[in-house]
Amino acid sequence: MNTASSETPETYNDVLAMLSRTNAVGTLPHSFLIQSDSARLRNDFALELARLGRCSAPENGRACGKCSSCRQLSDNNKVGLIELFPRGKAYQIKIGDADNPEPNTLRDFLHQISLTDISGARRKVGIIYDADRMNAASQNALLKTLEEPPPATMILLVSANAEALLPTTRSRCRLIHLTENFRTYDFPGAPEVVSVLTELFFSAGGDPARVENCAGRLIAASSRLRAEAAENMSEEFSARMESAAEQDASFVKQLSEQQEDAASGEYLNERKVFLSAIHTFFAQLALLAAGVPAETLPNAELLPESAPIPDAKKAEKALAAAESLDKVLKFNVSDELALRKFAYEIGF
Repeated sequence: MNTASSETPETYNDVLAMLSRTNAVGTLPHSFLIQSDSARLRNDFALELARLGRCSAPENGRACGKCSSCRQLSDNNKVGLIELFPRGKAYQIKIGDADNPEPNTLRDFLHQISLTDISGARRKVGIIYDADRMNAASQNALLKTLEEPPPATMILLVSANAEALLPTTRSRCRLIHLTENFRTYDFPGAPEVVSVLTELFFSAGGDPARVENCAGRLIAASSRLRAEAAENMSEEFSARMESAAEQDASFVKQLSEQQEDAASGEYLNERKVFLSAIHTFFAQLALLAAGVPAETLPNAELLPESAPIPDAKKAEKALAAAESLDKVLKFNVSDELALRKFAYEIGF
């Protein structure tokens, strides 16, 4: 989750400019729902909006980038920025105990957002990542704060699937829909995955050794996603962990739990893209087999150059296998077994 100043596409500068004008006249909404298929884009945009909301000396409505509040977010210290991540194997945002809410629960988030901010920022900002992972109890507990927020606060809900939220939650937020209309498959190991799929479909030829080798490479690519997510979040939280170490052990523990939950979330998001790439690869082949010209394919870059027109039945069978893989891995099953089974279905 890098800062949006370097990641937010030029396309969305107009959106930020509009929000900046609203901020300049003091009418910036106190709650937003930011939706995008791209986890990187929606998270980065949320941080840019948080920077705008917190800036203590905006210039022409834009974050100045020089005040202490702007520098804090740029340095990833996130002082005054309250973050909430889904957690656990179920990857959910739980409501938490009413009297003594556990860290990284909705009630703990609400408690922190209600405290007076002494950092000097214009607003205290809270970000709820993958907000669609809130259960109904959590969303209902959030409604009162969305309706009657504490003074000088802003709450940002970030989601790839805003429709999964309750209508009452959505209606209390200003929706910002960041549409790319194109999916870029740039997850860790993407070229290797495309290479494996190409070999499985076009040249494995039912050779057990080659198919098994391809299965192993797919499994390794899947495992790499988890390791990369853990490494990314370690870097993301490093500055805050160093700062927390100078305070108390309980804060270090709380940040460690947030880091683990954030890594789990990033892994699951990248895993979705990984599975989408597999499905899209074979969807392109099915389109080719149906007579669609290669130059009009939405993700032609996934296919090898001068790819031959595949056999229609083989392409449909492979696409069905990819769809089955996506469904199976939505449940708590072994990735290794599912990917190996998939490789053998394609390779034979």
